[in-house]
Amino acid sequence: MVYLITNQEIQESSSVRLASVQDCVDYCSRISEIGLDTETMGMDPYTGSILTLQLGDYENQFVVDLTTININNFKNLLEDKSKIFLGHNLKFDIRFLLHKGIVLKNVYDTYIAEQIIWNGHDEIKKSLDFVCYRYVGVMLDKSIRGRIFKEKLSERVIIYAADDIKYLGKIKEKQLERATKWDLLRAVRMNNMFVPVISYLEYSGFKLDTQKWKSKIEQDKKTLKEKLAELNKYIQENSIKEFIDPQLNLWNENESRVNINWNSPEQVAKFFKILGIDTSIQDPETGELKDTVNAGFLEKQVNKNPIIQTYIDYRAALKRCSTYGENWFRYINPVTGRIHTKFQQWVTTGRMSSGGKDKSSNVDYPNAQNIPADEETRSCIVPEEGYIFINADYDSQEVRVFANFCKDEALIKMFKEGFTDMHSYTAWHIFPKIREKYPELNQETIKLIKKDFPKERQISKLGNFAIQYGGTGYTVAENCNIPIEEGEAFYNAYFQAFKGVKKYFEQVFNRAKRTRVITYNDITREKYFIPNNLPESKIKNASYNYPVQGTSASITKYAGILYYRHLLEENLLFKVKIAIICHDEFLIEVPEELAEQEAKILKECMEKAGELYCQTIKLTATPVITRWWKH
Repeated sequence: MVYLITNQEIQESSSVRLASVQDCVDYCSRISEIGLDTETMGMDPYTGSILTLQLGDYENQFVVDLTTININNFKNLLEDKSKIFLGHNLKFDIRFLLHKGIVLKNVYDTYIAEQIIWNGHDEIKKSLDFVCYRYVGVMLDKSIRGRIFKEKLSERVIIYAADDIKYLGKIKEKQLERATKWDLLRAVRMNNMFVPVISYLEYSGFKLDTQKWKSKIEQDKKTLKEKLAELNKYIQENSIKEFIDPQLNLWNENESRVNINWNSPEQVAKFFKILGIDTSIQDPETGELKDTVNAGFLEKQVNKNPIIQTYIDYRAALKRCSTYGENWFRYINPVTGRIHTKFQQWVTTGRMSSGGKDKSSNVDYPNAQNIPADEETRSCIVPEEGYIFINADYDSQEVRVFANFCKDEALIKMFKEGFTDMHSYTAWHIFPKIREKYPELNQETIKLIKKDFPKERQISKLGNFAIQYGGTGYTVAENCNIPIEEGEAFYNAYFQAFKGVKKYFEQVFNRAKRTRVITYNDITREKYFIPNNLPESKIKNASYNYPVQGTSASITKYAGILYYRHLLEENLLFKVKIAIICHDEFLIEVPEELAEQEAKILKECMEKAGELYCQTIKLTATPVITRWWKH
């Protein structure tokens, strides 16, 4: 039955009956799982408001008119640790409840669960209407959503709001059947524990020093103008006629006009080809050659002509001006003066992502995980007055996770004996001439390799990452800008030195081909269900890459869960803010007097999370107390 709780004068009907606050509280106190949803005015809790709160189960749904009923009447119920609150995309509702000072303790998000149990099945739609139809056979009518503000508490609006919670228990039951079948119960549970954390992350937001940001913008514009002038000057001085307008400059007859569009990849590729610079790259899908002017590709050839670096600098300045310019001022919340961006809890690898456009509201959000790491930009992210940052990240998280998986003797030795420069360590194993000069591998040798063999160390650095993410000898050659024969030689020497890596790769790739499933780890056992049409080359890359990324993501999430639990237990929620989570890194904003204490606790939480997944090579974390986002 659908019940309405309101102080407005509304008549009962055969479909909707009136009830009191106490009726709802009494009923919900007798059930262990409570469906929860809200209808709001706006998408932002700071500038919007909650219109209705829906609570109940399949048998009875209560729609509370919060324009006439105080939500605090439900605070004790909503904060009851013994209850599990079910919802679809609960992160949205939790932020609005946080703004009312209400903190949910235990939640089950059917949206997050659906993403996990169907990971890899992109054709499976995850919105509530499709999820409800999939499991219950009922297609919810979402066409009313846009008319709620006009119709207010009409009968069909009330029923629409009630239906959003009616089937959640049945959906959960069916989801857990699939989760049990595929051994995903722990993955679903852990990610549901993280839902309040990511909600608090979005609610906290971070502060932008607008004066510093304006200064940064001016410098970026100046750099962009300078680099553009250098590019055009190069064409003029070298008389590259293909890009010079034959007509005289109207304002300066001694100066020819450049007519290249530096933002056109086709024209820039043509320019570099004229200079004899290779722009060809193999398309991973078709195997055919195509042109690219991507900075990552061009920077391998900077020694051929200094204009390459000028172009790379131009593109970087252009990106800073367009992506990290005045547009960021409109992201600042008018109430808090902070930026509250959007985070997605789950992408295919299990990682979080940030930013993008909200389809329902058509609102853009900045990517907080992709802010340039240079000091000029990061120093603009600052704490509030009386607060300070704790910036903590894991030490070589993905490399350590990888070492725990493959259990290669040489990699394990590197960590256990404290070799912190992995690239020099790898170079010693790969290049005979280094071993001839330094037969004994020790800490002093590592320092000398970095000094005496910079080229070989750089090749090892790029080759390391290429191979660990499924690259071949050709990939190594491409990344390092060396002949294919040298890339192949490096590739073969790598697997001779790190035999455990080769064995591990063979095992995970063969298992993925045989089972059509990639399991990320043996703890929470997140999985990627391989699509039928996925090429073998992509299966190979995914089998190498996804377990490392997915496990690293799980470690970060579990660390967030532990730290959030600490904030709840010590009554520090709203006092200590989780400003940014960026892959393996936490940016926490704390009152200055709590800095030392919270840095220690954050480190403990991060390392405890690491212990669960990394038992051969321990995962360590390093916190820094700082006045700006210093990383």
